[in-house]
Amino acid sequence: MAGTEWYINGDKYEGEFADTMRQGCGIYTYANDPNILSYRGIFFENKTHGAGIEITRNRFVYNVKYYKDKLISKSLIKKDTT
Repeated sequence: MAGTEWYINGDKYEGEFADTMRQGCGIYTYANDPNILSYRGIFFENKTHGAGIEITRNRFVYNVKYYKDKLISKSLIKKDTT
């Protein structure tokens, strides 16, 4: 099932859910994180888990890989100028 969930801190998740948890492909937008603007990728049991794309507040775009919310690799793709 796909949908959108807003959190009390202003964050937003748009994507797939299973048993009320973020699971599958989705986009998580951070309202107040000082560095990360958004993560687009795979979620498993409410955690970032697998390959994804991260955009920072200063508009750098990274390929990232997470394992149960722990960042395991990160490589710069480009500086987004849009």
